[in-house]
Amino acid sequence: MSKIDGVKPQAGLSPWRVAGLCAAVVVGLVLTGCGGGGGGAASPAPTPPVTPLIVAPTIGSQPADAKVIDGATTTFSVAASGSSLTYQWQRDGKPIAGATGASYTTPVLRMADNGAKFQVVVSGPNASVTSNAVTLTVTPIALTLTAQPQAQTAKDGEVVSFDVTATGSEPIQYQWQRDGVPIAGADKATFTTPALALGDSNAAFKVVVTNPAGTVTSQDARLTVTAVAPRIIDAPQSVTTSDGSAVTFKVTAAGSAPLAYQWLRNGTPISGATDASYSITLGYASSGDRYAVRVSNSSGQVVS
Repeated sequence: MSKIDGVKPQAGLSPWRVAGLCAAVVVGLVLTGCGGGGGGAASPAPTPPVTPLIVAPTIGSQPADAKVIDGATTTFSVAASGSSLTYQWQRDGKPIAGATGASYTTPVLRMADNGAKFQVVVSGPNASVTSNAVTLTVTPIALTLTAQPQAQTAKDGEVVSFDVTATGSEPIQYQWQRDGVPIAGADKATFTTPALALGDSNAAFKVVVTNPAGTVTSQDARLTVTAVAPRIIDAPQSVTTSDGSAVTFKVTAAGSAPLAYQWLRNGTPISGATDASYSITLGYASSGDRYAVRVSNSSGQVVS
């Protein structure tokens, strides 16, 4: 049997055993060559980097309309899912400073906030979604008159003020009336009359108060005006004149109208002398006579 390269036949071995041995040697040589000649295990392949999964934002539960009473607060909320979410609430399309959470609580609400629209923009790394716009309804507080106008008494020529105190939602509007007729310009919680005359006595004043919830009318407040007694401001003055000369005596008086005048000569009324002045032609025989005037009205009289 011819030898195989690298294998020498040994004595005493059958040709078949020699052939099998040679085949094993050949296989071993081949396997040794496949291992790279070093006989060690192969290095593992590197693990590729894992790319994070980015989920676009979606809204699962929308904000809801809100209805509150004047002076209360309310909270709007949204439920959203997605990667790295941020929130920005808006009112009437404009961002609300600091409103960056999944819910937003308003400040104290007033009637001016009624009808406002709220929504939220939910944003992720590469996308955003805007919620439905919801409506805020603010209901007004009905009026209550906690202090009614009261009856007033004044003297002729004085002024008085009528007052009312009303609580409820703003704006509150006022309209005062005299004997059921609106008074021009009397649109505040307090009404001050012009200077009063006796003819104003027994007039009735009230106020109609209105706010967004409705209208309330106050009770009547009755006015009583009393007369002012007459008083002498400038009294008649003594005169010295010659026989046959004409003189005029004058008086200036104040008090509630109408004022009545009656001139007196030595304490006796002079017929027809009923004006604020009295003229007469004097003779020597009248020297020493005393002239005065009595002024009267419904409240009394005074003599100069």
